[in-house]
Amino acid sequence: MRIMWYLYLIFSIFLVFPGTESQATGGTVVGLSADVDELELYKSPKDEDPAHVLGAGDLSFPAAILGVSKNGMFKIKQKGAAYWVISDDVKSDVTRKVDTACDPKMAGTVVAHGKRGAGEGCK
Repeated sequence: MRIMWYLYLIFSIFLVFPGTESQATGGTVVGLSADVDELELYKSPKDEDPAHVLGAGDLSFPAAILGVSKNGMFKIKQKGAAYWVISDDVKSDVTRKVDTACDPKMAGTVVAHGKRGAGEGCK
């Protein structure tokens, strides 16, 4: 019975939080960040491994931002297909606020007896 409850809970989470993509308010990627020589292109903002890696000479900019994920990745079109890129790897005309404190892959170490401002927890 407990297994059924866990499955129900997991299924309910997917219904409440259907995806990681949100709509972009517009904007353009204008080039690579200063310290980036090649750009990793992902099929999904959830992917851990890039689908392609293109050098600076193989990229075409400016590129319209087609979407923005909750983790701050931009969806752009390169080589005729849509890919996700890490927003820190590119220069754009969009300022995005990304809260990585609640992302277990991005969060830093926990300080003993530390508090998130005024007891605020992850959302």
